Amino acid sequence: MKSQKEIIRQKLRDEGEVNNKWCLDNGIWRLSAIILHLRRDGLNIETEFNTERVGRNTHYKLTPKETLF
Repeated sequence: MKSQKEIIRQKLRDEGEVNNKWCLDNGIWRLSAIILHLRRDGLNIETEFNTERVGRNTHYKLTPKETLF
């Protein structure tokens, strides 16, 4: 059985985005804590909240790290 952190990491890698509604629907209650740990692990994750596109939901997007070469 995968941990919640592994589930979120896989969803970000497969789809590039995860939101709080999907997590609540799937029994993941501490999304912001998981995102914090993934960021500490080195993933570059952007947060989008309260915009016209997403409304009051919180969306987290996996973005590639910028490199010069």
